[in-house]
Amino acid sequence: MNSDFDPSPTAAGYRAILELGLENLQRAALPELHPYLRIEIDHLHNIPKYISDTSLVGHGYYYCNERPFYLERVADTPIIDVDFMLSRYQPHWDALRDALSPYADSINSLNWNTKL
Repeated sequence: MNSDFDPSPTAAGYRAILELGLENLQRAALPELHPYLRIEIDHLHNIPKYISDTSLVGHGYYYCNERPFYLERVADTPIIDVDFMLSRYQPHWDALRDALSPYADSINSLNWNTKL
């Protein structure tokens, strides 16, 4: 798989996801929301690496494994408005998908939870 991926088309999306995630962490800093905080931290912890990652595998892994795992886990958390929070992420996930679409065959050839 391509290890010379130009991350500039995806960088803005990752930055926006990181910014939204940090805002979510700040708003959810209440003891009763600690389960959600763990999920959000797990979602965000690799995002800084992806901003400049030149490995297409990493970007495919985020979109096809990490993102769906986050969606699955966050769906059952007691946060105020999951649908609103996810709607704020969605345009940035869509931008990542669009930037990765030219590489869909390579990404989808790997054994991941979802396809691009």
